[in-house]
Amino acid sequence: MFNGGYVATPQQVGAGDEGVGFGTGKYAIVETGNWNFQVFKTQYEDLNFTIKPLMSYKGKEMTMQYTVGWGKNKDTKVSELADKWIQYVTGKEGMTIWTDATGTLPTRADVTDASENLAKNPLLQVHSDQIENGVVWQNGVNLTTIVPSYGNFITGAFEKDATKSDLTKALDSIDDDANSKLSK
Repeated sequence: MFNGGYVATPQQVGAGDEGVGFGTGKYAIVETGNWNFQVFKTQYEDLNFTIKPLMSYKGKEMTMQYTVGWGKNKDTKVSELADKWIQYVTGKEGMTIWTDATGTLPTRADVTDASENLAKNPLLQVHSDQIENGVVWQNGVNLTTIVPSYGNFITGAFEKDATKSDLTKALDSIDDDANSKLSK
């Protein structure tokens, strides 16, 4: 598919990410998340799109799930203010304001139930409905080690005229590189 010109990275089409590539018409379809919904609605007002669940794999529906965490620097000079901020943005009022403004999904059930964004935008419901099919995106502390290994070698599989052998070689290199770092 890549060699036929049916698949491309955002960089190959001159886009910063998949959302920009889709919004500017360089992609017909993208795999992305709810964070791009508000971008599509505001920055690409004429964009006609729909949202579908990810394709199943061997008959099993799956999607990636992860959440954002808030933290404060242990040496902050405004520790009390940082605590209050974290309490506010993770509380019902703050999370409602944030998620309704950005189009992202809330992590609190009471905010999800009261979300104006979900009520007004049934397309976002597709994301919400997939929660039961979610698999953990990061389990433990190894993702920050694995991602650079992936980035360093996967591009070799996506060069023009790449073969299945190139993909196998890239995946083996990713495994070898990540495992050598993890073993230390």
